[in-house]
Amino acid sequence: MTDKEILDEVYRQLKEPLHKMPQSCRAHVWKHKIAIRFIEREWQREDEIEEELDKLETSYYEGKKIVPRHKK
Repeated sequence: MTDKEILDEVYRQLKEPLHKMPQSCRAHVWKHKIAIRFIEREWQREDEIEEELDKLETSYYEGKKIVPRHKK
């Protein structure tokens, strides 16, 4: 997800219940939800990178006929 997509999704999720909250609470909830979404996205990116690295490492070791230490 891009930054804009995250912001749009959070706004869409929050716009209905927010009109009943005081302004100070709205800003706090908004910032909290956005922070959570960005953190989740970074975790997902890390997982994808680790997956790619594992694939590269596996293909390297298979080509060399070496068993990686952590896979013994």
